[in-house]
Order: sequence, then structure tokens, then C-alpha cells
Amino acid sequence: MQSIELPGAAERDREHLLQLLAQKTGEPLDRGRIRDSIRALYATGRFADIQAEVVPSGEGVVLTFTTSPNFFIGAIKVEGAPRRPTPNQIINAAKLQLGELYTRDRLDRALGNIRQLMQEGGFYQARVTAESIPNAAIQQVDILFHISSGPQAHVGEVKVSGTSNLSSVEVQKITHMEQGNRLTASLVGNSMQRLRKRLQKQSRALAQVSIAEQQYHPETNAVDFTFQIDPGPVVVITAEGYHVSRGVLKKEIPVFEENALDDDLLNEGKRNLLDYLQTRGHFDAAVSIQKESDTKTTHVIYQIDPGPVHKLVMVDITGNKEFDTKTLLSRMEIQAATRLLNHGRYSGALLQEDVAMIEDCTVQTVTGRCRLRLRWTTTIAVLRTSWRCICELMRGGKPGSASCTLQGIRRSPRQIFRSLLRSQDSLILNRIWLVIGSAFSIITSITGSPTPRSTSQPTLHPPNPIAKT
Repeated sequence: MQSIELPGAAERDREHLLQLLAQKTGEPLDRGRIRDSIRALYATGRFADIQAEVVPSGEGVVLTFTTSPNFFIGAIKVEGAPRRPTPNQIINAAKLQLGELYTRDRLDRALGNIRQLMQEGGFYQARVTAESIPNAAIQQVDILFHISSGPQAHVGEVKVSGTSNLSSVEVQKITHMEQGNRLTASLVGNSMQRLRKRLQKQSRALAQVSIAEQQYHPETNAVDFTFQIDPGPVVVITAEGYHVSRGVLKKEIPVFEENALDDDLLNEGKRNLLDYLQTRGHFDAAVSIQKESDTKTTHVIYQIDPGPVHKLVMVDITGNKEFDTKTLLSRMEIQAATRLLNHGRYSGALLQEDVAMIEDCTVQTVTGRCRLRLRWTTTIAVLRTSWRCICELMRGGKPGSASCTLQGIRRSPRQIFRSLLRSQDSLILNRIWLVIGSAFSIITSITGSPTPRSTSQPTLHPPNPIAKT
């Protein structure tokens, strides 16, 4: 082998490509090595076609790899775009990524996507072409899209199909799609939203609204629309046991947004309602779901047991030596009560987020054995009850014991505090609170009715604290 030629490769890349070849200069010619060399050149991604040619030269041969280079997408620009859609929207609709392989199929799909976007904007007579500008030196193709939008179409006849009792005239008034109106993408999108809102006001949470057909008439430049409207059964979603406004129900229960009714969405709404109640001071709230159905109506009832109203009066961190306490407090989601937050900001989900945040901040800096001790203390005065849970971090040693004591009243509110200790948040404090390098000191208080003093001192014992190494 006297020499190997790569006439289609750039001068700056030729030495590197020759090193990739299995066939080397000065070695005997071998078909297997030539085949492996072609595969190595294809693997670079730079070539669309490779052919090997061997020509005798004196006492040896010259091996030539004739190549056709690949081109990659470079800059994309738009010329002649209307106000809507904008040039950026047109480029996004093309779905061409910078640096991906340029092919004619990709360009044709891009042109089809842009024509579809123009039709959605009402430009059914738009002409869309593309100009490819190759740069062989860097194997890159810049693409320039030429847009000739033409006149914008208008709304033609509006028809209705499905099980709805709405007439075409009623649908036109609701959707604001009256005959002769200029057709835009926002007009079509807003018409669907208006129909859904109208049906939801009639308790049709499962209503299905879609555009079944769009028929374009080029002679009049008008588009006829057929709306498919299926209102579905009447779905009544209410909350009992605690007042929750209609707006809050629509916000917290995803049935209204998804237009579907299944157990997953109802359970998600249950969790959202629990978080909503906890942020309003009902830290021990319980929510259950009850469904009643007949042929025409489905009634979903969220049974709410709000429990007593708590107030988070202080949030503190002890045992912290690696970070500034004020910095950690500023990053926490739970907040003590203020003038703006009457009950503070607290829920089980927020508590878990704060624990994870502090663990992330401290786990990288703390070494050695660490144990967490939970110490529960409850005191009751004549007009006020406060519940305190103090979590302390220890390095080595044994964890301390836990106790919960009620003092200063004639009748012990055992049910309140037993439910408190069984609540989800208590389990979080007992099982999840492993705060490496830091510990929470949280005081919550609830308002109770005046009771006479007593010397009785009943005692409750929560689950044993957890020590984790």
C-alpha cells in the first residue's frame, strides 16, 4: 500500500481520519481491513456515502476513499411571517434542531408542520417554501423559510353534533364564533374553553367538547365548524363537615380540570383538601370520600372532620453547628403565626419538604454517629392549651425517653391529644424526622374552652422515640 487518499475530507480533518483506518500505508492490501476502514469512516457521522477504489501505482497500489459528506442543520430564519403566528412560533413548529442531520425528509416534515400552523391561524391560502444554504467547509446547512400568508379566512357555518341540546345559534353566542368573524387560533381555542365553562356551570364536570370537523371552502375563503358536544352525567361534588367554597373545590379537586371521574383524581383531591385544611390550622383534619350514583347524577361527597384549630407559634432549630440558623429558617416552608398568617403555615407535606431540605444541607458536612431524640411535652393552662414537640440531635450515646403530660385541668382532653399523637404529622415526627446536624423545636397551640383548675395530672405516653444511626 503506497498511499491512502481522502479527497472529500477537509484538510484539517484528514490526518485524524487516516488514524481511524484499519488499512495503513505500507501494509499489504486486505479486504477485511478495507471493510473495517469504511465502517470507521461511517461511524464518524460525517459521510452519507463512501466508496473505496484501488488503483495500481508502480510496484504498489493507491487506495482512495471517495466520500459524500453529511450536512447538519445550522441557522433557521423566517421571512415574510404575519403578526400571528410569529417567526419564533414558525421556527418551533418546524421542529428542526440545531446540529441534527439534514435530510430532505426532515425538511418536508418541517414544511408540513408550518403549513398546519398557518391554517390554525386562519391562513389557508398561505404558501410556504424553504431555501437551503449549504456551507461545505463546516458541513452545515442554513435554512430560510419564505412565507406568503395570503388573506385570512373567516368563520363560515357552525354546526353541532353529539348528545347536547344546544342549538347552532346558542353555540355561536357562547363561543363568539359568529359567521363572518376573522378566524384566528385564539378564537378557536377560546371557543372550546367557553363551552366547557358553560357546561361546568351546569354541573357537567365530565363534559366532552371537541371540534369534529373543519371544512374549508376556497371559493369563499371560509371554514365551517362542527362541534361535538357530549355533556355527560350531572356530577355534584360537595364538602360536608366544613365549609369549603366552590372555587376552592374547583382548584383543589382535579376532576374539574381533567374532565374525568376516577379514584385516582378523587384521592388526589382528598390529599389537596387535607393540605388546604392544614394550612388553615386544622393540622389533625381527616377527609373521606363517599359516592352516590344513579342513571343521571353522580354525587361525590367529601366528608371532612376538621378537628381542633391549632396555631404554630414558634419554629426553632437547635443543635445546628454547620449553618446559620437564620439561613435555614428563611428556606423553610413552615412558618410561625404572624399578623398575615393567623395560624402559621404548616402541613405534613411542607414538613417533609423542610426535613429533606435540612438533610440535603447538612448531610454533606456531618460525620460520625448521630442519634435523634424526640421529647414530647404538653401543658394545659386555664384558658389555653399548647402542644410542644422538641427534637434534639445527639452525637453518640443513648436516646432519651419520651413522655406527654397534661396538667392543670379537672377533665383531661384525652381524645384530643390521643388523636393528635395518632395523626399523620405525629407519625412524621416519630418516623421521618432524621435531621442530620439540626433539630426542630416546634410549639403549636390550640384554643380551648375555660375549665376549672384541678390537681389531677394524667399522663399519656406516645410511641417510643426513634434513634437512627
